[in-house]
Amino acid sequence: MRNNGCQRLHAAQAIVTQARGARAPQATVNLQTTRERYSANELIPPPYGGSYVTDSRLALDFSYDLDFWGRNRKVLESAEAGVKAADADRAAARLALAVAVARAYIQLDLQYALHEVSQDNLKQENALLELTQQRVKA
Repeated sequence: MRNNGCQRLHAAQAIVTQARGARAPQATVNLQTTRERYSANELIPPPYGGSYVTDSRLALDFSYDLDFWGRNRKVLESAEAGVKAADADRAAARLALAVAVARAYIQLDLQYALHEVSQDNLKQENALLELTQQRVKA
């Protein structure tokens, strides 16, 4: 399962691929075949009446969008900017996570240090208590 930042980045990259495709030449191939039987009892005379006829059509179409006013270029630039923004968002999220982990470790280290100081203070207080009790007995 990918996180949201990676999904946004991949979606933005897909938009860039689509925008680049709009600027490229397009080619289409179309093949169509029809098989038909002419009736022997209709108006069509022999040799066609009662026979089968196959009609085939092959078409190859090319097209290219002349981008006179730069619409496709602007769409591509916008999509590329979207990729950069999504990548920057992902980098910012990684940085925020790294900062949060570093802060947590620093806080943990501080808590350990405070715990050690508290332990030392407790030992010192116990020693003073013991000394005071010895003085009271004496």
